[in-house]
Amino acid sequence: MRTVPGRPARCCSNLRVCVLDGQYLAALAAVRSLGRAGAHVAVCAAEQAHAVVAFASRYAHDARRLPDAGRSEAAFRSALVDVAAGADAVLPCALPSIRALSGAADWTARVLVPPPEALAHAVDKARLSATAAALGIPVPHAFGPGEEVPFPAVVKYRHGEALGLKPEQRYAIVADRTELDAVQRRMAERQPDPVAQEWLPGEGRGCSAICDREGRPAAFFCHRRLREYPVRGGPSTWAESIEDPQLVAWTARLLLHLRWRGHAMVEYKLGADGRPRLLEINPRPWGTYALAIASGVDFPVLYCTLVRGGAVSVPRYRTGVRLRFWAKDVLAARGAGVGFAAYLGNALRTPGVPAVFQWADPAPSAAYACRMLARGARPGVGA
Repeated sequence: MRTVPGRPARCCSNLRVCVLDGQYLAALAAVRSLGRAGAHVAVCAAEQAHAVVAFASRYAHDARRLPDAGRSEAAFRSALVDVAAGADAVLPCALPSIRALSGAADWTARVLVPPPEALAHAVDKARLSATAAALGIPVPHAFGPGEEVPFPAVVKYRHGEALGLKPEQRYAIVADRTELDAVQRRMAERQPDPVAQEWLPGEGRGCSAICDREGRPAAFFCHRRLREYPVRGGPSTWAESIEDPQLVAWTARLLLHLRWRGHAMVEYKLGADGRPRLLEINPRPWGTYALAIASGVDFPVLYCTLVRGGAVSVPRYRTGVRLRFWAKDVLAARGAGVGFAAYLGNALRTPGVPAVFQWADPAPSAAYACRMLARGARPGVGA
């Protein structure tokens, strides 16, 4: 089933694609990929988004603003009618946009997103965990009321992204019962029934996939986190492409059960026994999207091919490819106790693929730098 890397049979030349949520780095990766493949790319971003990195790309032929889908799905869809007029495919890169287009009959022919029931299922951590366990996929142990809890433990919102929280704000690591009770009360005030789970000390891994309109996975890609920021759990800052047949098998089983469509990045974390446990599904292009593309799985091109009903072969990708988010990786290394000299030496020996800067498309780096400086390089910004 595996073939040498290459573009799908249906070429992107003269294809008109509208990439949404251009403020995210995944959108920038999509714009670059599609532009290199010959597509005419229009980029959209929410009206209030600042320093939209994808607007600055040489591959962005048009830049437009839209109402925030998280505030008004109806206003977002209404404005998108004009913005995406003539587009062959629309690629949303953030959950609010995906939710606004999920189940919208007028957009079915131009988008590939999960159906509403699958999306609601995936973003509810407690429900997803129960489903995965029933399918034989290992999950972290969840603690019920009155159950003895070994510490440290993790407390999570059932659906923190719906609250507009950054990844590191959607959970808390607690050291004792007093802290556990306090965090659960605080979270419950914002969203009912937070989830308390065992803390997993191992590395994070991801298995990414894209599914066709029939809910069948068309391609997979696996990576592992070499560093993340915040250090005890946050977005990747230094990641590497790997092969992991077990994660692929579990991910395929879960997505087929959910009758998924479009992108999914299924997150796992290793426990003390070295065995992965499923954490969550990201139903959108993910932070290390550019790593998959650099490794040979060109998800944006695959997406457009599937939207238009084309068939794709399963790409063979390169393992050992590394991607670095330079600004935040420096913070992650410092937080992990890596000295500057040691970090600099390693970075020079193994620079990896830069997540933002490219010699062929340098302007987005300036927009990203402005955003990082304006926000004080807070963790989670610009993912």
